[in-house]
Amino acid sequence: MTAVSSHNVKFLGHSDQGGRGDGVQVMVNRGHAYIGHGFSNGITVIDVRDPKNPRTVNFLRCPPNTRAHHIQTHDDLLLAVNGPSVWGRTASGMSASVTPTSRCICRSSPTIFWSSST
Repeated sequence: MTAVSSHNVKFLGHSDQGGRGDGVQVMVNRGHAYIGHGFSNGITVIDVRDPKNPRTVNFLRCPPNTRAHHIQTHDDLLLAVNGPSVWGRTASGMSASVTPTSRCICRSSPTIFWSSST
């Protein structure tokens, strides 16, 4: 892979995001990058403590028919705001059986829980 960057940016490493190239937002917290996906309907967690060798460690699936369109970290919390999945649309563009927007509040440790609301 040939890195292309501006004169003041140094290329350190590369990750394929666990085979999911549709990352739309990245938050880095406590040595892990959290990447929200627009089409894969979840959040990839990458260990970036060694930036030359980032390692995918988990994929957090969103509730059915939703996607993580906004994520935020604070201390040991990960907040994910989910909206209707683009895969939950019909050919006419109308919503097809889409779960209402939900919020996920997760500890940055392996313990994860979802909290849904309308």
